[in-house]
Amino acid sequence: MRKIRDKRNNRGVSLVELLVALAVGAIVVSALTVLMTQGLKQYNKHTIMTQLQEDADIALNNISNSIMEANFIVISNSNVNTTFQTSSSTKGGNSVVYQHKDGCLYMGTSVADPDAMGLLCKNVEEFKIDVVSTSLRTETVNETGTIQHKVIGINNPVQLKVTLKLEFNGITREVSRVTSVRNRLSSADMTMQGFLFSNAPYMEQFDSYIAYD
Repeated sequence: MRKIRDKRNNRGVSLVELLVALAVGAIVVSALTVLMTQGLKQYNKHTIMTQLQEDADIALNNISNSIMEANFIVISNSNVNTTFQTSSSTKGGNSVVYQHKDGCLYMGTSVADPDAMGLLCKNVEEFKIDVVSTSLRTETVNETGTIQHKVIGINNPVQLKVTLKLEFNGITREVSRVTSVRNRLSSADMTMQGFLFSNAPYMEQFDSYIAYD
């Protein structure tokens, strides 16, 4: 009688208990999968942001060095093709040109010669050069009933604000840096958006590329 009673008590796991165990196991596995996926996404995001920051720092360091040694500045901002020249060989310096084109930032001596341009930074969504407002001397004029600000001189040291915006896989990193030119510049040494400063252009003609902060 005892052996029969023991066999009845050792009946195993019922179908309901097995289903409950499988459901609990599935919930645990799903939770672990979500945590691992989120952790992997955060790790990838952090890795990409770190790489973008490093790339931006390398490019900004290079551009800042060129700005500090500049003896002639030509700025042409564009959504499609931004070019920036920091020195002129005719003034005893080495011409350095930066060009933003097709999502990349190139550096060289002449945009007219592709072989003279080398890749400086990839994944560039925006490259912008602003003149800090305190670098310009202006006077207020009223012509045809409109108040405008005419550029009448340069305040040395000239300061330029460089903005780089990098993007990769939907992750963006934007950095800016203000750098002062070591050499003394005159109005004839600066051109902005095609306007030579010695020709006394109006700031309103390139106001979106003036940094007021």
